[in-house]
Amino acid sequence: MGGMLSGQVAMIVLIAVPIALFLSILLQWIYLRSVKRSMMHSEGAMPPADPHDPPPSAPLAPLGFATDLWSLDLPPSTAKSLRRRAALVYIAGGIVYGAVLTLFYLAALGQATEIFRFRTPLLIGVFAFPLVLTLAVTITVSWRELCGIVFIYAVAMTLIYIPQLMVGADWSAFFTLFFLFNLPGLVLATIFLLPRVRTVGPLVLGLTLAAVAGALLSNHALFYENPERLMAFVKFGTSIGLGGLQLYYSVMAIGALLLGIAGWLVMRLVGKLYRDRRISDQTMIADSIWLIFSVVHASSMIHSGVQYFFAPFIAFAAGRMTIAAGFLFLRARYGVAEKVPNLLLLRVFSLGRRSSRLFNKVSRLWRYRGSIHMIAGPDLASTTVEPHEFLGFLSGRLARRFIADDRSFQRRLSEVEQRLDLDGRYRVGDFFCHDNAWRMVLTRLARRADVILMDLRGFTPKHQGCVFEIREIVNRIPFARVVFVIDGTTDEPFLRKTFTEAWVDVPASSPNVAAQRDVTLFRLGDGQTSDVKALVRLLEALSRSETMPEQSSVRYAPA
Repeated sequence: MGGMLSGQVAMIVLIAVPIALFLSILLQWIYLRSVKRSMMHSEGAMPPADPHDPPPSAPLAPLGFATDLWSLDLPPSTAKSLRRRAALVYIAGGIVYGAVLTLFYLAALGQATEIFRFRTPLLIGVFAFPLVLTLAVTITVSWRELCGIVFIYAVAMTLIYIPQLMVGADWSAFFTLFFLFNLPGLVLATIFLLPRVRTVGPLVLGLTLAAVAGALLSNHALFYENPERLMAFVKFGTSIGLGGLQLYYSVMAIGALLLGIAGWLVMRLVGKLYRDRRISDQTMIADSIWLIFSVVHASSMIHSGVQYFFAPFIAFAAGRMTIAAGFLFLRARYGVAEKVPNLLLLRVFSLGRRSSRLFNKVSRLWRYRGSIHMIAGPDLASTTVEPHEFLGFLSGRLARRFIADDRSFQRRLSEVEQRLDLDGRYRVGDFFCHDNAWRMVLTRLARRADVILMDLRGFTPKHQGCVFEIREIVNRIPFARVVFVIDGTTDEPFLRKTFTEAWVDVPASSPNVAAQRDVTLFRLGDGQTSDVKALVRLLEALSRSETMPEQSSVRYAPA
């Protein structure tokens, strides 16, 4: 019985995974097309822009630029310690998962007394391997950090296995055990952690698994478990005109529909939990990893008896509760910051994956410090899509996300309030705008932001939207709160010209007229993690204070 069910589980996974992968890519493509199409429309009516005051009566000094900011004496980032605490919580959850599953595994083998021997740490380490992937996608911001996690895990497992080697075991036994329990899960989890499907892949996979399981298990239960039930169903099908194959596929369709509906309801529940901040995007990804491995472990454990099929899911629940308790302890121990800075992210939409990579690195660090607001675009639409909103898109309610007037802007603003998630991070609030709304939304978000990061890599004369954003910053936002990121792809002569022309027309009410501050340019290298960490440190410093050492920077006026 266990072997038959194990085969059924394996078949469900083999069928559901490619279907889910195809559907995830297809739905992402349809979603992005729908977003682009809606962004080009003009609906509703936003209030007119505030009129600018007349320019200052006295001539202004030339606008300068501050660069070469590496020598600034900036305070250390708080993100490092906060990430370390989060990592410890995930490690505790992974160890609990491995320990609980080890107990079931030894009981299934009839070796419960082995728990007091040195084999137990080895099994815990093998079953806790998903922890490596969990830390990779939730904590790390560089390949160096990822390699460090893998190295630490390898060293720990080597030290654990040394006693086995001393009593005659060899490495082949360890690798056989490790790959038996972890290789299928590693492959599946890696597929659904790809950047193109990471945000929606787990949801689609869960729904697909439910539908495929309904199709195969209902067919198995009817045609193989009970001959009398089968004959009765065949008789009923014949009476309504269904033939052999028609009857066979009808049973599969009914089973897929029933469990598919159940899966959809579970996905709706996940969306509600996310909207109510009971779970976060990060914990959802971590849960997806552990659930994928739980399914793989269950297909192996079921050989020892049907009752052991549920052991990995019990272990998952124990690990999940440990993680939740850990984050609650951290919140009670360290409290919640009274002042939460808000970062507004502006960028050149045409950067595509370069924009996505910088966003991912900055957000993983900054979101332990504060929230992020941004005007959504096709470059990051699939990266920042929220679970309940993606489910709304599947239900045909994408239009509700778009800001068409003042009322819809206020509604969206209330949805992205700066509250701490359970995992100790703040959220990304993306504002989808119709073509006639984004300028007003940009102005309002800029006024509310504590600090602004504008990614001007790839900036050229064709990016007139960025020209408007630069003018708005010059006119309304203190330069002490803004960092402009540039690199070798930035057309710097045109950038200086844009700032110069905006400075000539600056209104007398601009906060930059009295302050006479320089524009802060941060030259990003090849996206090195050290550059990104320095950038986040600078943003943190500006969010705390409007002062920054001028003497440490190089100041030059535009040509």
